[in-house]
Amino acid sequence: MSASLEDAVPGARNTGSYPNLNIPPRAETEQLTDEEAAERLAVLKTRHDAQKSLPGSAGNDVDRLKKLKRSHAEDTLKEIEN
Repeated sequence: MSASLEDAVPGARNTGSYPNLNIPPRAETEQLTDEEAAERLAVLKTRHDAQKSLPGSAGNDVDRLKKLKRSHAEDTLKEIEN
């Protein structure tokens, strides 16, 4: 028993005719307007700015991590030299 293309690919069917490529495809969702995109971007920027201003946020972590890196480098160098 041999498998046909219809068995292998559930969506493929041989209709005996060529598809009409002149019909524009239908979108699955509506596209955002420029105003909607700008509004969503503004909301995201506001949330990002609010999160950056929180104590212990990523902006503060960068300075803390740089200081930690320097101290670890100094400690490691002292350990190697001794």
